[in-house]
Amino acid sequence: AGGLMAGLRHILRRRRLVFAILSLTALDFGTVCVNLAFYAYAFDELRISTPFWGLILSVLYGMNLVAMAFLMRFRKFFRTGQIAKAALFLPVVAGVWSVYTVTSGAAGILLCAAAEGFAASVCTTLFGTVLLEEAGYDFAARVTGVRDVLSSAVKAAGAVMTYGLLRYVKAGFVFSLGASTLFVFAALLGVWMLRDLDAAGRKRQNPAA
Repeated sequence: AGGLMAGLRHILRRRRLVFAILSLTALDFGTVCVNLAFYAYAFDELRISTPFWGLILSVLYGMNLVAMAFLMRFRKFFRTGQIAKAALFLPVVAGVWSVYTVTSGAAGILLCAAAEGFAASVCTTLFGTVLLEEAGYDFAARVTGVRDVLSSAVKAAGAVMTYGLLRYVKAGFVFSLGASTLFVFAALLGVWMLRDLDAAGRKRQNPAA
């Protein structure tokens, strides 16, 4: 517990760490909600086969490799401004979630899975890089511990909420809820970062203030 509290204090003293961990936590929450709802949607409404379900998962998680290759290819571009650039992919993930309910064809489902997998992987990698760089060697384990605790908590909360909602609403409602939550978070994150930039600009212009 002491290590986690030390990690939390370290995070709160560094704005970039706060941005990264909140973004990863928001993404975790939305992802678990949408994934659970999509399982019900795929089998109960679309009546997909087990082999096709396996193909969807292969495409979704296989995009991790594509995203890694993409980031390596453009590593100079992503070397700076990682949080801002990662944040641009959050609305992409939310956008994919918002169209899942109107996508019923095999090609469309696979395309959405690929887009979601790619964008989510880019976000996770860039935010994770910021987390490790900002935490530093001495606090990396503690900060990662805080990140893991938050991730587990929101995933558990998301799972309970989704199972509860699916008793009364269709999966499309959960898709829309997850997308809206991530859209709103991305917008708030953007405003927060712009305010920080504005404050930094004023400080440079008037260092005595």
